[in-house]
Amino acid sequence: MKLYEFEGKQLLKAVGVPVPESAVVERAEEIGQMGLGGETVCVKAQVLSGKRGKAGLVTLCYAPGDLKSAVEKILGKEHNGEKIQKVLLERGLNIKEEHYACVTYDTLTRSPVLIFSAQGGVDIEEYKTAHPDKVVVQPIDLNFGLQPWLARQVIQKAGISGIKMMKLAEVMARMWNCTWVISPTTWRT
Repeated sequence: MKLYEFEGKQLLKAVGVPVPESAVVERAEEIGQMGLGGETVCVKAQVLSGKRGKAGLVTLCYAPGDLKSAVEKILGKEHNGEKIQKVLLERGLNIKEEHYACVTYDTLTRSPVLIFSAQGGVDIEEYKTAHPDKVVVQPIDLNFGLQPWLARQVIQKAGISGIKMMKLAEVMARMWNCTWVISPTTWRT
């Protein structure tokens, strides 16, 4: 199943994973209804493929006037053969550090896997190739699911411990619930 970023974040929010305040617009005129004026806003094209940042389709806006022009610049463009019809506007965050966590399905092992890196997730595939010891890939037995001890073990392998490890393990458990426990029919309208 492929999801737009905003759809994925709706699912994550439904299971208690913290996500930034956001709104989706299809026209620049809708921006005024968002209540995001005067703050940093991240503008993200909604497409079903990656490399948006490198294509100039993710922009930080620091002034309300920049926001409208960024949305107008992105809407209607094409990226990897897909016309951009929606833009996600997210309230800017003060990011101190960034990690990468993913629950996905591995077609080779025919099982779900947890992927985690203490480094942020931009170009994670290339990063894993260059630094295989810095990206932890852990198969998950569907008979047991992602157990808390396994999430903590993965985080420790990536070099994180203590309270931060415990908080990240809680987020990973919620990601697992999002991926394997709830049905997409429970959140779609």
